[in-house]
Amino acid sequence: MTIEQSSFKRRPLRGALSGLVLGLGVLVLLFIYSAATFTSLLPFILILVAFIVAGVLMGLFGPARGDRGR
Repeated sequence: MTIEQSSFKRRPLRGALSGLVLGLGVLVLLFIYSAATFTSLLPFILILVAFIVAGVLMGLFGPARGDRGR
């Protein structure tokens, strides 16, 4: 018995939101522990964009759950 591909739900927007939250958390931890000193906005932006892109990619191509009720 196989599950059809159409029954999988991909969630790229949820991945983007979780990537944003994870990126903000990483930035806060880097700032608190003085692991990186940011003198301009470019490192902030690059880290946030990298985590958002990773979240979208996980939302599109990561492991997907099928419908549990069916």
